[in-house]
Amino acid sequence: MARCGLASSTRHITARVAKPCSKKASLRRGLSTSTSNGNTVISPRQVPLTLLHKTSKIVPQVLQYGPATVKEKRSLDAGIWEKALSNVYEDLSSSTPRPIRLAVYGIDEASTSEDFVTALLSNPFEASGEQSQLLRNRWKDAAGDSLTVSYGAKAIQDRSNIQLSCPYLQQFPVPVEVVELRAGRSKHNKGLEDATFAKLLEADVPILLCNPLVTSIERLLSTPLPSNTILVLVSTPSQQIDLQRLLSRIPQHYPKPTILIADPKRASDAITLLQSNPTSSLVIQTFQDAFNGSNISAVTRALESTLSQPQASSQPTPSVSPSDYLRVKFALDRLHDALSHSTASLSDIKSALNSASLDASRLNTYFEETRTKFEHCFLSLGHPSSSSPKPQINKVEQAITDAEKNMKQVMDRFTWWRMLWRVDETTTLIAGALQRHWCVELERELLIQTGKLHAIQAEFEKESFKLLSDHPTLQINVLRNSLLQLQASPKHQLTNLTLTAPVATRRNQIIEYPTARLHLTAQRTVLGMSGGIVGGAGVGWVGWMGWLVGNSESLLGSLFGMEPVTAMGVGALTAVASVRWAVGRWGKGKKKWWQDWRRVGEGLERDLRTTMADCMQHQVGEIPLAASKGLAQTVAQQEDIVGKLEDEVQRLNTEVKEAIQRTPTNTK
Repeated sequence: MARCGLASSTRHITARVAKPCSKKASLRRGLSTSTSNGNTVISPRQVPLTLLHKTSKIVPQVLQYGPATVKEKRSLDAGIWEKALSNVYEDLSSSTPRPIRLAVYGIDEASTSEDFVTALLSNPFEASGEQSQLLRNRWKDAAGDSLTVSYGAKAIQDRSNIQLSCPYLQQFPVPVEVVELRAGRSKHNKGLEDATFAKLLEADVPILLCNPLVTSIERLLSTPLPSNTILVLVSTPSQQIDLQRLLSRIPQHYPKPTILIADPKRASDAITLLQSNPTSSLVIQTFQDAFNGSNISAVTRALESTLSQPQASSQPTPSVSPSDYLRVKFALDRLHDALSHSTASLSDIKSALNSASLDASRLNTYFEETRTKFEHCFLSLGHPSSSSPKPQINKVEQAITDAEKNMKQVMDRFTWWRMLWRVDETTTLIAGALQRHWCVELERELLIQTGKLHAIQAEFEKESFKLLSDHPTLQINVLRNSLLQLQASPKHQLTNLTLTAPVATRRNQIIEYPTARLHLTAQRTVLGMSGGIVGGAGVGWVGWMGWLVGNSESLLGSLFGMEPVTAMGVGALTAVASVRWAVGRWGKGKKKWWQDWRRVGEGLERDLRTTMADCMQHQVGEIPLAASKGLAQTVAQQEDIVGKLEDEVQRLNTEVKEAIQRTPTNTK
């Protein structure tokens, strides 16, 4: 509601400033004057009206933009600045003289703001004492939280207004009235409430009182106070307070208040003492010492400095009355306040964006550190002797070595003789042995590592969504939905095969290629050996038959010139040679199989580390990396918008400051 109200008020003010109408014609005539040579000079009020038009456009953009937490802090500011800018326009548009409004507010209950107003407005030499009594009892029947004290010929009081014949209200170039706000009742006040701040903006010169022992001055000065603010620290003037240090802590774009040290209670008591016995010289001397020692007069000097009109000996601008000068000055000061508040709001937005950017960077850094630690410990095992400073053992190499020992026993038992009888079961026998002995302990270890990765993944998912929850101010609903979709994706889930897949893949490679080739070698070996044995037996049989019948001219003899005995020897030799060839062929086949085994084993560690890196990147780190990257992009986009708003506010604030410096002075 406040945002809509500010926007509508902005359009209203802009329309009233920018659009001409019949009523504004008289105003424009009133805002122009004629010089002695007949030239028409635009009234100095026109410059603040133009700047008001620009301010009324940029302030809503700043107040409506930015993180929600920043908006919550300024939830009432929309209404506050709507009314403040509207008051500026009404004040600049009016030609009726008005008194200068002084707003007095005690921030804490120890600020003695009532004594301050009493000491400021009391007439110590009043004969009747009627006004003094009325002033001291002003809050007795007062209604509400504010009381206005103005000048009047007679002392009159109603529930919220008092008129006093007080010379103090008339001693300045323009009459003043004092709007006293009921002092804060907190014993440990931390700052100004929004409702109080709104009332201070309605005043021309806010006067704040606080006790440094109760109120944190640094915290109070960390928020932008209205221009022309006089901050009175209630303490004895002799107390050492470094005012320059306090002023140096105020941000550069904030209006600098006038900080004074005074003791209002001492001044009020001094006036009471004088009024009780105004003829005693001792009382008079005591009064003078106490009143001067209270330093209340410093407030009057500060008011005179604020309300006095500078003198200029020669300027091409027309002479303006003190009332018009102060009206323009306070209007420009209020525009400066609005722009300073906008700068502070943009600073809060930038702080929120910087915080989000740092948190996103921390999440990314935390993930990279976790990934590095996990990769360093992955597939590494401490040496069995904890007291020995030996290097860590590689789990993959250890698993391959153990598997090779177990498979060596299997392969050693699988001799050529057993191969002859189980040649068709070669692949089945070796595959079964591989299933039993290929990196079984490593698979169990990888399942444990998968469980650790699952815990890490859950932790980073929690941290990622916590990162978004810590910065709900940013426009991250789309990013949150994207993360939820990634979280629900099947590819995001970790399974038993996430890390163990390379082990099974390498095992299947050994079965599908080296083992299949060994199986083929075994079959060919059996066929070759069988052929050789059969051939040799045939040659021997023919030779034997020739010897048996006593025919030296046997078939072999006629063909190769062999004797029967020789033929029998050749047949036996062929059979033996076939067996020897089979033994050698089977040994070479197993040797090649072991070579392939080692090549596959050497690639297992590389596959496991690649799989682990992919898992960390695309499954475990998918959500945190997407969250940090998406948040960083969102921050970058909003920083660009904030930068443009900040440049516009600074440019307009510079124009306001230049207008304040060019405010026409009294010429004589």
